[in-house]
Amino acid sequence: MAKRPETIALENWLFARLNPRGKGRVSAYGATEVTLSTDASANKLGKGRKKAGYQGRVDFISIDTQRTVRAYEIKVSIQDFRTTGNEIMGGSL
Repeated sequence: MAKRPETIALENWLFARLNPRGKGRVSAYGATEVTLSTDASANKLGKGRKKAGYQGRVDFISIDTQRTVRAYEIKVSIQDFRTTGNEIMGGSL
């Protein structure tokens, strides 16, 4: 399934917020469509396959120089909330 333009716009906004232009050094790093796992080989799985240690998938994740990790699940439509493939992840809100 292709990403909606609104999702791409929000991902771009998150990237821009990580390191505003003109601030000098990079203070945070981000990535899109990240699989979280306790098993280092999980990123070698085929589409739709899950392995021991699989923790879920997030739309965007960032880590800063203070080792603060933030994971984002981007929802831009009612259908996004109603999909059966969603895996709820707990954390600080």
